[in-house]
Amino acid sequence: MTTSFLVDTDVFGADLTTAAARWRAVAAARADATAVRTPEASLTFAETAAQADRRAQQIVGMTEAGRPIAISIESDTDTVVSMLAVLCSGRPLVLLDPFLPADRRERVLRLSGAHLWEPLDADVDPGGTVSGAPEPAPDDPAVLLFTSGSTGTPKGAVLSQRMPVNHARDGRHFMNFGPEDRAAVLLPLSFGGGLDALAMSLLNGATVLLWDVRRRTTSGLRDWLAAERATTVHSTPSLLRSWLGELTADDAVDSVRLLSTCGEPTHHTDVLLTRETLMPHGMFCSGAGASEVGNLAFNLLSPEQEIEAGPVPVGLPASDKHIRIVDEDGADLPAGTTGEVLVESAHIASGYHDDPEQTATVSRNSPTAGPVIAQATSAGSTRAADSTCSGDSTTPSRSAGTWSNPSRSKQRSAPCPGPSTRSSPPIPTPDD
Repeated sequence: MTTSFLVDTDVFGADLTTAAARWRAVAAARADATAVRTPEASLTFAETAAQADRRAQQIVGMTEAGRPIAISIESDTDTVVSMLAVLCSGRPLVLLDPFLPADRRERVLRLSGAHLWEPLDADVDPGGTVSGAPEPAPDDPAVLLFTSGSTGTPKGAVLSQRMPVNHARDGRHFMNFGPEDRAAVLLPLSFGGGLDALAMSLLNGATVLLWDVRRRTTSGLRDWLAAERATTVHSTPSLLRSWLGELTADDAVDSVRLLSTCGEPTHHTDVLLTRETLMPHGMFCSGAGASEVGNLAFNLLSPEQEIEAGPVPVGLPASDKHIRIVDEDGADLPAGTTGEVLVESAHIASGYHDDPEQTATVSRNSPTAGPVIAQATSAGSTRAADSTCSGDSTTPSRSAGTWSNPSRSKQRSAPCPGPSTRSSPPIPTPDD
């Protein structure tokens, strides 16, 4: 099954195929509007672009072409500027989570060969665009997204410049993101789910509202969302349960039109709790994904829709993701049988950074879609009536180009995998 939205004729930079070019087009069109806002700081699109270009020039001047740049990722305006700067410099971005243990942090730096970078105080004229760096091509590496390494050696999925553009396309067509939106991203930006939420909103001209739950907790969060007139909220299911469990029907925020979850399985009780508290009249979106494939599927649930007990099906495939269930020989399986999920797309990881042996064990090329990536996947089943699927596991799924680890788990034949597998951690409090 395939969902394909390949042309955005009514958005900024519709014909642009790199994250760097799309960002510049959006920033130019939305110059005076607020791009990023936290409780302490706010930047317009023009201010963000100017600062990002200045830092990109600094990166180009102090690092060799192609060398990855590592940044400690916080949920603040300065981090967003730095992330955009690296993308515009043409260097691959390495995300370092500030809560990562020191030994794993050092391992990621060693495996990536990244330069650990912090903004300089040098007074460099931004000049509007980055000089000295070639414009990134669509297939150039944009991000090296490393696994945490908690169960082994961290692996860095190589995500191209075209992937954030496809995520923006998902945001437009599944979540209806536009310049009028104010997207509250409660996910850490250092993980795949937060990174994709940032792309889906910012690259569609929306204002991004950042609240660092791991440092702030949820105290005051509801009131801040109401004061900021947030229109969308993006969270993990576990954070949602913890936070909304403290709220009542009187705490509804009327401006919120959509709430999305990723990173863990979403259950029907999560949807009901959302309707009973924060968002009685908006759309609930349950998403699936994986570090190597980005967005994989979306299930949009209207406020009137009845929800069956148990895990929420993840719905329809993301933009330009062709999903199949195959046997060990790669043959398609009939509905209801168990197999591996194969996702064919031009918008997935090209492999693992500097690890051809590991890449070769899980990756191949599709004659029609380019790279194919496969991973161990979750259990699921087809729903013929609406072409969605359900499941009960949390391991990642196979994708394309292919990424495979069939020994870990299987999936029944279905047009898309089971509940969300997107990389986003449980959200601890500062005392955890």
